[in-house]
Amino acid sequence: MTESDRSKASWGRALREVGAVTGVVLGLVFVGIEIRANTAAIQGETLQGISDQSTNLQMQFATDPDLVRLMPRVISEGIVPSDLDDEDQYRVLVAYLSIVRVAENRYQQAALGTVPGEGIDQFGGSSVLYTTPYIRALWPLLRGNFAPDFLEYFERVNGLPSASSP
Repeated sequence: MTESDRSKASWGRALREVGAVTGVVLGLVFVGIEIRANTAAIQGETLQGISDQSTNLQMQFATDPDLVRLMPRVISEGIVPSDLDDEDQYRVLVAYLSIVRVAENRYQQAALGTVPGEGIDQFGGSSVLYTTPYIRALWPLLRGNFAPDFLEYFERVNGLPSASSP
């Protein structure tokens, strides 16, 4: 093999290596773009799911005559569970479990980074519903249904007693 042939072979090998490296870099760029697009799609789907969840819950409250009657009393009259009969206590208990479960879902999605953490309060982290005398009386019974990290957040932003509160 002549010096010219070796030089051509060396250039050929170098070009193949550059081509291989370029292919790997372009492949990584493509994967990065796809990951970013998938992340945006997942965030969009999650936000839509949160919105649907809230809308469904609001529609249930708006179309259930008992809740239409009870929730304004809970919010504005300062009633507590003992002010209601057993059936109405149960209705409000289930309503509160549902409302707080939606808030917990929103919190957990933000904690996972699936949705932006800023503005979580507008998604249901704090609300007049969570500061009523009714939920304060009910909270020791409800709190065992939720994850500890959510409890710490939820109790802090709403001024609710924690398990360690006197």
